[in-house]
Amino acid sequence: MITPTFRIGRFAALFLAVIACVSATVVAPDSSAESASRDSRSKFFAKFQSLADYVESNGGSPRTWIPTTRVSRNAWLSSIEDESVRVDSQGRAFVVEPRRADPAPIVASPESATPVADVPLADAFLLNSLPGANRTIYLDFTGHSLVGTIWQNRNTPSDNSDDYTNEQMQMPAYDVDGDTSTFSDVELQNIIDTWSAVAEDYAPFDVNVTTQDPGSAAIRRSSDSDLVFGVRAVITDEANVIQTVCGCGGIAYVDVFDYAGYNTYLGPSLNFTRPEFNGKVISDIVSHEVGHNLGLSHDGGINPPGTSVDGYFEGRDGWAPIMGVGYSEPLVQFSNGTYTSANQFEDDVSVISGNGVNIRSDEHGDALGTASSLTNGIENSGYISTRSDVDYFVFTATASSHAVSITSPSSSSNLDVQAQLFDSTGALLSTTNPNFFRISTRSASGLDADFTATTTPGMTYYIAVDGAPYGPGTTTGYSDYGSLGEYRILVSGSPAATLDVGTPSISGSAVFGGVLTGSVGTWTEGTSHSATWFRDGVATEDTDSSYSILASDIGKTISYRVLGVKNNYAPANVSSSGVVVSAGTISPSGTAAITGTAKVKKTLTARAAGWMSGVSVGYQWLRNESTISSATRSNYKLTKADKGKKISVRILASKLGYTSVTLTSAQTARVKP
Repeated sequence: MITPTFRIGRFAALFLAVIACVSATVVAPDSSAESASRDSRSKFFAKFQSLADYVESNGGSPRTWIPTTRVSRNAWLSSIEDESVRVDSQGRAFVVEPRRADPAPIVASPESATPVADVPLADAFLLNSLPGANRTIYLDFTGHSLVGTIWQNRNTPSDNSDDYTNEQMQMPAYDVDGDTSTFSDVELQNIIDTWSAVAEDYAPFDVNVTTQDPGSAAIRRSSDSDLVFGVRAVITDEANVIQTVCGCGGIAYVDVFDYAGYNTYLGPSLNFTRPEFNGKVISDIVSHEVGHNLGLSHDGGINPPGTSVDGYFEGRDGWAPIMGVGYSEPLVQFSNGTYTSANQFEDDVSVISGNGVNIRSDEHGDALGTASSLTNGIENSGYISTRSDVDYFVFTATASSHAVSITSPSSSSNLDVQAQLFDSTGALLSTTNPNFFRISTRSASGLDADFTATTTPGMTYYIAVDGAPYGPGTTTGYSDYGSLGEYRILVSGSPAATLDVGTPSISGSAVFGGVLTGSVGTWTEGTSHSATWFRDGVATEDTDSSYSILASDIGKTISYRVLGVKNNYAPANVSSSGVVVSAGTISPSGTAAITGTAKVKKTLTARAAGWMSGVSVGYQWLRNESTISSATRSNYKLTKADKGKKISVRILASKLGYTSVTLTSAQTARVKP
């Protein structure tokens, strides 16, 4: 169980009376209200120049980029036109967000409230998206003292007094119901929903989004060699010294996340909420202000019915950029300015990864050969971290069909999933990418991908998960640039029944020239069979029920392996006992004999009848049972050396695939002179 942090009380009435003379006019981020917003905030920020005025006062041209402001080059010209971008006395840019005038589109009404249901309320201050990461985004809902930060000197009231107490520099804790003694269930749920959505926005990056105080060492970067650092996002209500004076919706410095020695002094970002804001709206505010801390500038565009480019693009067709205003749209993503009327083309992901937060390591393979294994009925998870990232999974079918579900765990998904199914050869079987549809300010359909895969039990299948676009992106819909984030994948198939397997066997003579016959045995009725003959455990190309023995099989073990398959049954492979192949036997009829007269200079002839077809015959003549060199023909002419000796002949019969046979004749009488 978590012990809630108790709240600091409201500011003293006297202090509020002192600053009451400062206007806090409520404005909306559109062209018609921008002037009113400017008038309101100018009473507080008069000493802080706009970026355009800062450039002019330093003798520069509006088109001359000044890197020390920390505004990126790609966003420079749009920021020059953005009155919310201010520059402090050190030449550093910070952003003062206007406060929305009309809360109606963002009220936490039933149709726009789909809370995160799988996180207990008691865990609201124990949430971590990536524990162990060296970078941290701390969502601080418990109140925070601004003493020791640059904001301490940003609140000069109308009497120009600098005499502030620590209490006046205390940002109160997040509050909805006016009860500052504890956090209500509604507040806890909004905290959980906010964390879920901000964690999803920053899921592609190696950063831990947390509601659990990580300690100052995890936030402050002491030097360039300090690799453990982050930023604090203070989420508070509007009853505080800064918001009461500025009348703004939030304040944040640009590009301070990895700014050694200053990332806490120039922070935290201040995110002002109202009771009607649900977790989705608060997350849009927080991700936006943290985006400034990471170096991002505003995404502007034409908001209907306007005819000029506004500093904040409010989105269309259910989509909006994080660095615009996404309160009224369910899908809010990082952008690179590819939508119609975009006023800058800053590559958000590249800017963030260049300012202290790397893209997270790819946790799944990007090809069939490196696919991650899925187990039937067990959920796996992953992240699409770049627009080129595609995650592959592999599973073995256990039934004739499997339900595949790929969903986002977040209350506010950024990822529009496209799923592709491949067979074991890599052939594409299906593509699933439902059409996106805006349901409400908080919910949309078509982001997840659910489908049924028709499968063969025992066969291998692959699933590719990718971030998808919808529509052309430039005019309607969105590109796949910001279609990034976390997903959960689950493959479910009914457990397969077990086949009653047969006992394969082999009949026939395992002798060269013979034919073996395989039998599958008796299986569960309706089982289909396929069989393969194996030689010493290696499959041959012979897949019918008979096998003709080859000469190359001699001495090898032949077996008959049967695969049994039946719908909704687990396939089974069973092999017969092996038989060892032997060579054939050459069977001559009769015996070896010699014809002719045993007398010097006479010729003897070897005779052996009845050899089987194809037999090759060789001869070796013998003198008193010793071989006669070079006497290897069927005829032998007797010489003086043979006088008085007995002559015989040895006949060798051979044939491929058969055991050779040797026959030796009887000896002649002694050779006469």
